[in-house]
Amino acid sequence: MGILNGVVRAVYAIDAWHPAGSTEYTTRERTELARPGRWEFVGHPAEAQLQERYVGGSVTAYFPQGLQSPVVYVCCP
Repeated sequence: MGILNGVVRAVYAIDAWHPAGSTEYTTRERTELARPGRWEFVGHPAEAQLQERYVGGSVTAYFPQGLQSPVVYVCCP
């Protein structure tokens, strides 16, 4: 999910993971993003049903104030 200010803006289906800065970029220089230990994915927008379900929803409850990590894993029932 792409999230901005606690709101889901997009949902993606991930095809593959790669070290940061190792894939093609059209909007930025690859060297700006290459950082050891960081990762990026190649994929495509998720199916419409998932977009409709999640886009516009809030995820602020999963990111309490003071949380250090930008990644949170949520287990679905």
